[in-house]
Formats: sequence, C-alpha cells, structure tokens
Amino acid sequence: MQANTLLPSYRPGQFLDIPYKTWLPCDVWQIEEHRRVEKQLDGTPLDILKRYEKWKDIAAISGPTGLRLIKGFHDEALHGELHGYRSSRLGAKYRVIYRVIPGQSLFQVVHITPHEYRRG
Repeated sequence: MQANTLLPSYRPGQFLDIPYKTWLPCDVWQIEEHRRVEKQLDGTPLDILKRYEKWKDIAAISGPTGLRLIKGFHDEALHGELHGYRSSRLGAKYRVIYRVIPGQSLFQVVHITPHEYRRG
C-alpha cells in the first residue's frame, strides 16, 4: 500500500476534520466574453442560452479537459483563419467559439453564432 502524501496521518475509517475550502478546486478558470457576445445572445433561443450557461459552469470548474469529456459539446480545435481557437456545440445550429490561455486559466469567448455550413 502506497503512503498518502497529502494526508500522512490518515488511517482508513478515521474521521478527518478538514476545512471546506480545502475541497474547492485550486484552479478555477475565468471566462471573458468579447463585447459582441452580449449582442449575439440577444436573439438566441432560450434553450441555447441555458446550454451556454451550463457550458460556462463546466468550463469554469473543469477547464478545457472537462469540455472535451462531454461528448454533446463536440469540442474541437478550429483550422484556417480561426487557428488557435476552439468550438463547442450548443445545439444543432449554435456554436461557441473561444480560445484558451492556460497560463492564466482563462477562456476568451469571441462568438456565439449559428454554425455556417457554407464555405467560400
């Protein structure tokens, strides 16, 4: 059995008196929204707004890894002129376009927009 380095005096079955704040995530991610995002959200359907709020909750708590683990978001890296940005699906039509700055634990949301299937 490997020694527990975080709780060296812990024995199985023993009650631990640890303050609540110890269990909070050490690295909570911040989310910045570009000023145009608020305008883009004005005409957005209510179910998409709710999914975006859920997306923000997951992003803040779990970071990019948490978003990739949830299959419904279909989180993926973008190519071309949006190289360096990522996209998450909020519905069949809507996407949130963002980039991650890991050193600052920061998401920068730049667009919430209907997905365009035409290229050109």
